[in-house]
Amino acid sequence: MKAFACVLFLTTLVWAQNIEVPTDSCMWRGAKYGQMNACEPNEIVVGSCGSGRRDDCDSGQWHQLLCCKMPEYTYENCLEYKGEHGQDISCSQQAHDDSMLLQGACGSGLQHDCGGTTHIAKCCHGHLADAKLKSTGTCYWIYGYHGEKIQCNRRDEAAFGRCGSGYKDDCGTEKWHGLQCCQLTTAA
Repeated sequence: MKAFACVLFLTTLVWAQNIEVPTDSCMWRGAKYGQMNACEPNEIVVGSCGSGRRDDCDSGQWHQLLCCKMPEYTYENCLEYKGEHGQDISCSQQAHDDSMLLQGACGSGLQHDCGGTTHIAKCCHGHLADAKLKSTGTCYWIYGYHGEKIQCNRRDEAAFGRCGSGYKDDCGTEKWHGLQCCQLTTAA
């Protein structure tokens, strides 16, 4: 039995690996308040922008996602989680699954513009080639002022959650929106 456990442990070490997100082909995708905004099927989220009551991210855009093309990346089995003003929505905590990444979001302007709620996080299972992506468990939240573009600090991280506000700084003092970044690995 000990030999089996040792082989299983070594196999896990071989298959689990940290993943780097290419940053040479990224773009900010934006939407008007109340509209779902999502990255393309071959793109992964690494940043966001959120507004107050105006289109603070860019002209005509109340919220944005920084989407980076990643060869052989796809997503499936998406779920949407609704949040109120200032509520952090962590995909992995909501789904009780550390392989649920942020793939899209809806942000509000002044009211509950996202189907009667302030914001929505679209969470999906991400795959790189044949391997399922997941968080290593090393995660943190970053927050921004309305109209401020924020992004994960390292190339081996992606977005796993989001916070949204109305017209006030509901995600914290002078924090209108937030992003949960986690280090990426493959599921064993």
